[in-house]
Amino acid sequence: MVKTLGVILVLLFLGLFAGIIWKATHKAPPPPVADVVMDLGIDPAAVRHMELDGNTLALTTDKDIVVIDVAKRKVLLRSAKP
Repeated sequence: MVKTLGVILVLLFLGLFAGIIWKATHKAPPPPVADVVMDLGIDPAAVRHMELDGNTLALTTDKDIVVIDVAKRKVLLRSAKP
């Protein structure tokens, strides 16, 4: 019984080491990056200030303020400056 459990333990360790070596040598390719351009209708020269907080980007232009969720590529808020 002890010899059988010892053999099983050795086989499990060999399997563990083989799995670690296989994972280290077979890395998954990174997911493709989508090149999506958002057309906000803003002149790039009109942008005065940009601030990024997590996934939220705030753009201040001459005429308005635009808040964008970068991860979802969605405009959250667009308001005219007073």
